[in-house]
Amino acid sequence: MKRLVADTSVIIKWFDQQEEDSQKANLILEAIHKREIELVLPHFAQLEIANILQQTKKFSQERTKEGLVNFFGLDPIFVTLGKRNLLDILKIGYEAGITPYDSSFIFAADSNNIPLFTADYKHHQKSISPNIIWLSEWNGKLPGKVAS
Repeated sequence: MKRLVADTSVIIKWFDQQEEDSQKANLILEAIHKREIELVLPHFAQLEIANILQQTKKFSQERTKEGLVNFFGLDPIFVTLGKRNLLDILKIGYEAGITPYDSSFIFAADSNNIPLFTADYKHHQKSISPNIIWLSEWNGKLPGKVAS
């Protein structure tokens, strides 16, 4: 099955339709629901999503819980960290001048040779990796390079 990485800047749009480009983000979500593609994420992303829902979006406990249940219903594939992966993530971070959090999404995409969809244009510059696709520039069609 085809796979892609969507970072939290895209995933959070699934929970807040007021976010810019949420309609484009929803196209990715629909493809995941239809089992046309699988979502690949760094393992810690589940905590980052919970944190954004609770702390940034100020969702109630019930709404946060509901959002996380729906998120796990997507059956994301989590890339574990471990020593080797963490060292590769740190290398990306140092070379690109970004945090390990941000570079872990790039690592998840690059290590699987799949696209990374992002709306984090500051930390995920396209020059860092050929797999980065900016949501704002995306034409709505899944790229042919989505790996199986």
